[in-house]
Amino acid sequence: MVFLQSLKLDGLLSFPPGAPAIPLTPLNVLIGPNGAGKSNLLEALELLHATSTSFAAAIRDGGGVQEWLWKGAKANGNASLEALVEGGKRMPNLRYRLSFAASGQRTEVLDEAIEDSEKRSPNGKDVFFYYRFQRGKPVLNVRLAKASSSKDWVGRSQQDPYASRSPSGLGYTPPIAS
Repeated sequence: MVFLQSLKLDGLLSFPPGAPAIPLTPLNVLIGPNGAGKSNLLEALELLHATSTSFAAAIRDGGGVQEWLWKGAKANGNASLEALVEGGKRMPNLRYRLSFAASGQRTEVLDEAIEDSEKRSPNGKDVFFYYRFQRGKPVLNVRLAKASSSKDWVGRSQQDPYASRSPSGLGYTPPIAS
């Protein structure tokens, strides 16, 4: 069973920059006074759900990008969410990251990634990623045609940083600015 382990909201709605991750269990009960962030947590979960198909529409329906950004002191104009997902028997635990900001009245995706939650080896430079939005370009890790193990995965950015394939050609459309 796929299970959401934690959710970290940074600069999003009532969650200030640097807010700690919220650990989640199979059943979560939200209790607190008015203004504590219960509804904002639910809205963040709805936004997370919308990232795969209708991110721009969810932002627009929520009042526009400015309404999603934290408005307190030390606000930097960016918002991010990070979800840790239990992988299961054959899959490692995964992390989904999304950062966005306002660009005028539009939403600009700054960073997005689907990656392992931890390095596969202690000597590794970085975690293994499946998809990243890097420097304004989507990058997919693709399996080689004769791959015999997970060690045979090669990121397109590692082969040729300018040969990145658009995920939309593979049946996946990344969230775009509204």
